[in-house]
Amino acid sequence: MATIIAIANRKGGVGKTTATIEIAANLSLMKKKILVIDFDPQGDATRSVDGDASFHNIYQAITVEDGIEVVDCIQKTAYFDLIASSKRLSKADKEFTDRDDVYLLEEVISIIKDKCDYDYILIDNNPELGQLFMMAMVAADYVIIPTLADDNSLEGVDQTEQVLGKLVNGRAKESHAQVLGYILSRKKRASLHTIAFDRLQDVAKHKDNNPFVSFVSDGVKMDEIKTFRKPISVMQRGSTQAREFYRIAEEIVKRLEA
Repeated sequence: MATIIAIANRKGGVGKTTATIEIAANLSLMKKKILVIDFDPQGDATRSVDGDASFHNIYQAITVEDGIEVVDCIQKTAYFDLIASSKRLSKADKEFTDRDDVYLLEEVISIIKDKCDYDYILIDNNPELGQLFMMAMVAADYVIIPTLADDNSLEGVDQTEQVLGKLVNGRAKESHAQVLGYILSRKKRASLHTIAFDRLQDVAKHKDNNPFVSFVSDGVKMDEIKTFRKPISVMQRGSTQAREFYRIAEEIVKRLEA
């Protein structure tokens, strides 16, 4: 049965799409069967692995548009399976206004679980704390939160956890997700990043499930994903960043498959 992991942070530009792609690629290298759902209207995850944006997409899956079957929205890439994004997701807050709409993504994933044999399904999220974000938190088993070291990004971590906490602990208990880990993007010899890393470790140690705290080096190679539309973990397997993401994938498997 597939484990659902949402990659999320209220703050944009913190490496959510990069983390989604690199973790998915490394899990695939570990012979796991992976599906990535691009749940961000910008579609960066779709473009970054040269996905077909004209293919059936996640919007059509959650709206059952024209009777399209959910599994018909799954496309193959060179690295893992993908359900592409759609710009029509940008109107989600106006379109999906019924209270039960928060369960739409969970229902789609339930169908996928019944018909496909994935080990992990990763959800790449947009940064807005709107309906799409809520859908992802409800659908997920676990959440991984990437962040930069600045105050705004770390505040995004806090806001993400607050929203998740309300969904988990609220009267309706709409989510059962737990924070699985934090990924800090850092530059070498930057004291600010050491402070941020220590702060995340302090947050993690106060949680019952003791989430992991990892870092990935920020560098030019990470920008190559968008240029070459290939994961660094495939294109430059010996690079520092590839090794760091492989260790994160190993940590995920160790924690969830022990």
